[in-house]
Amino acid sequence: DLTIFLDIDVETALSRLAGRGHADRIESDGDGFMGRVAEGYRELAGRHPERVVTVSAGRLVEEVAKDVRERVGTRVRAIRGL
Repeated sequence: DLTIFLDIDVETALSRLAGRGHADRIESDGDGFMGRVAEGYRELAGRHPERVVTVSAGRLVEEVAKDVRERVGTRVRAIRGL
């Protein structure tokens, strides 16, 4: 019913992943695969804004988490008619 797209530029995402240690096969591809996936989600979000919520993920984790909680809460209240 709801897709949360955590939108982050590929360079920032790769930098964060590098800080975690080892990269898996997909992460090792650099911006190729990840960039294509992100573009696909941006396209879906544009076509289905009622279903796909875009959250800017290039911020502090706490800010992103708060935004996600608020967006999900808004959707749940709407479904329940509150």
